[in-house]
Amino acid sequence: MLNKHWTDNLNEVIANFEKKDIIGKVFNEFLDITYRLDWTGACHESSSAIYVLLKESGIDCKWKLGEVKANDYFFDHSWIEINGKVFDIAITKTLQEEARNAPIINDIDIETDKVHNIEYGAVSGLEFSPQTIMVQNINLSDYLSNSPISPIGTWAVVIDVAKKQMNMNLNLPDLILKYQGKFYEQA
Repeated sequence: MLNKHWTDNLNEVIANFEKKDIIGKVFNEFLDITYRLDWTGACHESSSAIYVLLKESGIDCKWKLGEVKANDYFFDHSWIEINGKVFDIAITKTLQEEARNAPIINDIDIETDKVHNIEYGAVSGLEFSPQTIMVQNINLSDYLSNSPISPIGTWAVVIDVAKKQMNMNLNLPDLILKYQGKFYEQA
């Protein structure tokens, strides 16, 4: 269940960002999508879509992929970093329920309003899952195009959020070309 105070806390921890309105709209919308559509285990999809929306809004960010250690559990994961700080909505719906946590925004756990204690870029010594290996080896455009969400993949979510939440009309063919050569950054 989505905790309503998360939205207030999210907006509070980004209050000093130059483009706080855009950052707030994107992350609040994906928090809603994660719960409304039950995006369990959808960290690669959500973080890649968030990355495109932020980049298209002129926000310098990184799409990271690696292992995370949360609540003594290691798992493969994707997240966003802005100014070297973690922004992670998908941590709330990891496949391993024991590893779930409130969203991390600007390095802050928005449940506790304190710096998180999750280890991003952890190393367990285990191999990545087949899904994570696929994400490592496919460019962002092809990954977003091949999602089972719609006939045009997760691009449908990107286009929808851009239009409805951000008043942006993005051109899908241009986006597909632009992100054809973009890959995640290893944590």
